[in-house]
Amino acid sequence: MKNSIRYHSPEQYLLLLATRLCLNPVEAEKMEEILKQNPNWSLIRHYGDLLIINPLLYKHLSQERFSSLVPEQVMCYLESQYQRSSFRNLRIYGVISQLLERLQPYAIKVILLKGSFLSRWIYRDIALRHLSDIDILIQKKDTKVLQQVLTELGYTGGTHSSRVCQSDFHT
Repeated sequence: MKNSIRYHSPEQYLLLLATRLCLNPVEAEKMEEILKQNPNWSLIRHYGDLLIINPLLYKHLSQERFSSLVPEQVMCYLESQYQRSSFRNLRIYGVISQLLERLQPYAIKVILLKGSFLSRWIYRDIALRHLSDIDILIQKKDTKVLQQVLTELGYTGGTHSSRVCQSDFHT
């Protein structure tokens, strides 16, 4: 069977490139080539919104090499999405900080998971990774204390944002 090659539109390929944290020289050249073709910006904006990658797209397109190839209104929109993501995630990190501070006297071991970990330590820019909740891992024996602290912080049981799933981990 022959290997099939999947072709993407220039807009799709631009968005695919934008999902990378860093572009290698070949990828940067391809991005510049697509931008020079005057891509369909409304399509890029639509799919960027849908995939929640506009902050990453802004990171790349705001570079001097690319910014002159992007319409001003598109850059303004992407910048607003980047700032919105930054502020939202900053609030979430405030909650994480508050939670960790309240758990400290109990010597509970906490592991940040998924977006909470990735945005700060892998992306190294909290605006680049969409956060909508906080995922942590604790030992099963600490579940009651965590639920008590969450209640003290104003979170009520049964809501999606305060769901506690029990799991064990070993150190």
